[in-house]
Amino acid sequence: MVENPAELQDYYLRNFHRDPSSLETQAYFNYVKLIEGDRMLGEIAEFRNRAGRAEQHRIKLIGPDGKPIYSGLFDGVTLARLLLIQIRSISQVVIRVKKVYLKR
Repeated sequence: MVENPAELQDYYLRNFHRDPSSLETQAYFNYVKLIEGDRMLGEIAEFRNRAGRAEQHRIKLIGPDGKPIYSGLFDGVTLARLLLIQIRSISQVVIRVKKVYLKR
């Protein structure tokens, strides 16, 4: 990632064989600020959602050989009732449970 206008100028010279205009330089750094702000707001929202009622869960199923199969850990809220779904694999369970439990 480009850290300052001099690095941006160097990048432009190597790739486009010209200097960036002042408008391009300003647009690039504004875009970088926008992306960083979006990332920070996403982290704040994730923390807010976890700080509420969310807990870590994992799902246990019995495999065809009779041994337990565990999903990875995921954050979610325990519901009083569970939606009935057709389950074909552990990955489907995790994907569907995340859709039910996590609201982003």
